[in-house]
Amino acid sequence: MAEMLLDHGMDEAEMLKGLGTVENVFSQAQKLGDGAIIVMTTFDPDNSSGHVVIVANDHGVVGAIEGQDWGNGKSAGVITDVKTAQKRYGDGKIVGMGIIKRGAQ
Repeated sequence: MAEMLLDHGMDEAEMLKGLGTVENVFSQAQKLGDGAIIVMTTFDPDNSSGHVVIVANDHGVVGAIEGQDWGNGKSAGVITDVKTAQKRYGDGKIVGMGIIKRGAQ
């Protein structure tokens, strides 16, 4: 399974892999509070390709920060709708995450 390892002094509970859905990552960002920053990875099941985005909580609004324009209505920007983000990043993918910064709780 694809996994991400970050060495920022995080304990094992903060280094999660194979979460299954983008919704789980958005939920975690919401729980971590305002200012939370998570790096989310998505990989094809055969590890042939992957993608990385930042998911952040800005005053209770969680969004994936996308820097690439994929065309066909999938432009760069912040995706705050979890269903749109799941469709773009998670369908058929292995989703993982690493917590970079906890928010104010």
